[in-house]
Amino acid sequence: MPSIRNLAVLAAAMGVATIAEAHHSFAPHFDIKKPVSISGKVVEFEARNPHSYLRIQAVDESGRTEEYVCESHGVTQLSRNGITPALLKPGTEVRIEGSRSRTDPHRCFFTDLYFPDGRSLNVNGQKGPQPAPVSLAARRDITGTWLLAPRPGRGTSDPQPMMAFLTNAGKVAVARYDPSRMTRRSAAIRSRSAACGAHPARHCRGLLHSAALTSVERVYLDAARQRLVVEITLKDPEFFTREFDPWTLEFQPSDLKLEPFNCSPEGVNGTIKK
Repeated sequence: MPSIRNLAVLAAAMGVATIAEAHHSFAPHFDIKKPVSISGKVVEFEARNPHSYLRIQAVDESGRTEEYVCESHGVTQLSRNGITPALLKPGTEVRIEGSRSRTDPHRCFFTDLYFPDGRSLNVNGQKGPQPAPVSLAARRDITGTWLLAPRPGRGTSDPQPMMAFLTNAGKVAVARYDPSRMTRRSAAIRSRSAACGAHPARHCRGLLHSAALTSVERVYLDAARQRLVVEITLKDPEFFTREFDPWTLEFQPSDLKLEPFNCSPEGVNGTIKK
């Protein structure tokens, strides 16, 4: 069995790997079916954890100059994929693509950056063929650092079948939930009915859950494929009439250096409270 120290390293690595899902879900705030493309100049890039914010000044369809605020992953993940503060200095011309906010036409979630010199970057890493991963010694147990393994189609905006299995209490909670008005403080106060920022809720993909939610996670090593497999079972009898379908995450060995998260307090509907 790994030591307590090694288990801590494992847990930290898994936290880094899933940070895009750990704070708040995509689906309640942004609509992947409503793509946006915004061209303009960078006003400010707030490179933060758990989410970064890019402010862009652009001309809208009516010819007026407007400021758009677009969210994306935390600086930890963006930096690994080449998106740094040095790249997005004030005045930099850029075009971004992403998904429109459900509540504000001047907000979005950006996924792609395009620059006048032809460069393009995606917040989830390079598109197309990837370089061969660094060869690491085969692992015989779960000790070490692991990184979430790529999986086509992974996302938090997929259709949510559990919406068809809400109890009456669940329906009331959904009707009352307004993510655009949630702040970090109010989220804590309302956690019994709306806590998609809590650790187990990263699996709920944008759905609310009650305090009755339980999460059972079984972790094991698939030595033949060199994958750390996490099987997740969720149930919430207060808000849902049946258990969630089982869910699986897979992590691959990594030599990633763990770094401080440097989290800054923020509201779900807005940038850092300065």
